[in-house]
Amino acid sequence: MPLRRFLFFTTHEFLRVFFAFISLTWIIMGIRFRVSREVLTLSLIFVTRTSRK
Repeated sequence: MPLRRFLFFTTHEFLRVFFAFISLTWIIMGIRFRVSREVLTLSLIFVTRTSRK
């Protein structure tokens, strides 16, 4: 196996893993952000409802 071909394949695999990892992190962060935002809005609604009584 030629060195250039080997380097190309390793860089290709590395980039694929790298991009997969980044997209996974983005998805997790997005879900966490959305959930925290929903929890914040729900808690705000709850607080306003309880404070009215």
